[in-house]
Amino acid sequence: MDELTIPEYFAGKNVLVTGGTGFMGKVLIEKLLRSCPDVNTIYVLVRPKKGKTAQERWDAATQVALFDKLRQTMPEQLKRVYVVEGDIDKPDLGLSQEKKQLLKENVHFLYHAAAAVQFTEDLIYSFRENTYGTYLVAELAKSMKHLKCFIHVSTAYSNCNMHCKNVLEEIYPLDLNWKPLIDLHKSDPRTVAILKDKVMCGHPTTYTLTKGLAEQVMNDYSQYYPVIVIRPSLVLATLNDPMEGWVDMLNGLTTLILAVGAGVLRIIIGRKDSCLDFVSVDHSIKCFIIATYLEGKKNRTNGIEVVSCNYSDDLNLKLSEITEECHDFVCRYPLEECLWAPSSSFVTNKFLFGILFFLFQIIPAILVDTFLIVKGDKPRLMKLTIKMAQAFNGPISFFSTNVFCFPNHKFKTMSTYLHPKDMEDFSYDFARTDTKKIVDINTLGTYKYHLKLSTEKEHLEKLRKRHQRMLYIHYAVCAFLCFLCGYSLLTVMKYIYFKLAV
Repeated sequence: MDELTIPEYFAGKNVLVTGGTGFMGKVLIEKLLRSCPDVNTIYVLVRPKKGKTAQERWDAATQVALFDKLRQTMPEQLKRVYVVEGDIDKPDLGLSQEKKQLLKENVHFLYHAAAAVQFTEDLIYSFRENTYGTYLVAELAKSMKHLKCFIHVSTAYSNCNMHCKNVLEEIYPLDLNWKPLIDLHKSDPRTVAILKDKVMCGHPTTYTLTKGLAEQVMNDYSQYYPVIVIRPSLVLATLNDPMEGWVDMLNGLTTLILAVGAGVLRIIIGRKDSCLDFVSVDHSIKCFIIATYLEGKKNRTNGIEVVSCNYSDDLNLKLSEITEECHDFVCRYPLEECLWAPSSSFVTNKFLFGILFFLFQIIPAILVDTFLIVKGDKPRLMKLTIKMAQAFNGPISFFSTNVFCFPNHKFKTMSTYLHPKDMEDFSYDFARTDTKKIVDINTLGTYKYHLKLSTEKEHLEKLRKRHQRMLYIHYAVCAFLCFLCGYSLLTVMKYIYFKLAV
């Protein structure tokens, strides 16, 4: 084993991936097909959805720029993917007896990446997708005859309820047993929702709670086979492998930049020194594969290991730095749907937030919507303002008002254990990467591949002129509001003075 390279280790092996049509799942499968060309079969568990079969959904998932390099250089590799119709919501994963037997007899590595990742999901849905689904996959894995490793994709924030500064690479106990909740879910899922206030255990969102419970599931099942729990932080676009900037979803960083850049989000509850921890998706996928390879060297039959997959203190962004980057980025690449000039302030006091929110979000929203109505268009800004305020100043405010640190020793040192022949394809050196460059790559990638926005020079010049006009309007409105506040204050002071004089 010591002499094998990663491609040699995966040669002839079979891999099962859940969540294969999702963001990380697609990048994982593409990387395995391209960099481990002799992998035997990659089974992808896909559910039928919106009138499309599992195979049709997978075929559509591969028709994106991410797979261009693979199609151009190794088109036959896609034939190594075997689509298995199934659903992590259903008993036995919705598998037919034939498909279940196929997986039991053949799978060597299992990557469980399927999850509900929205912070605002209701508890029933999050629990079903993240905890119950993990339990079903873990149960199936018990019967896999050749399983060498179960890789569970968790989140860096699975233990954020602990309010500790450093979240170490270990499984933390949770004051909640997942087994009774599974039984309740099987009998009546609504019961779990009724108990929400009692089961949240200090978690700010159903996402972090149910991912934390899923880690407890994997901890218990690690007695049957080796388990690696990988905790990515905020996952951004590819840095360079197989291409620069590929992303097919709005991540937290881009959502914040777009909300501020569009003038929709102006007042944010949060600490300026709160840091956003992130990792590029290609670096995280390399981490998945290297961790699997290194686990193979141990020749264990059970046990669990936790890997924090993030840049930690080596590369992070304070919220104040993010908004500065946002203003700089939007000046260079203005948004077509910009409704107001970008401007943002952070406050921690809820009373002050209420005052500033009214002055700098509600009043501008009323002005813009009034202008749109006069033009004959539908009002939009007030609705968007309320929606964004509910998102960023609701559950998300927990993360913007607290400071977390995720020591990443294993992630930092993993590539040092690589075979020399694997360095080119699997190593990563993020210490030399510029933070601003990462933000630009991620946001431009979102523009190009997810939002399908034009970045042509002539088009951008028009948007920059429009952006400049909006800045002038913004300064004029701010000056007017300052005058109004000053005038009102002066009037009140005069009134009090004359009253006292009398």
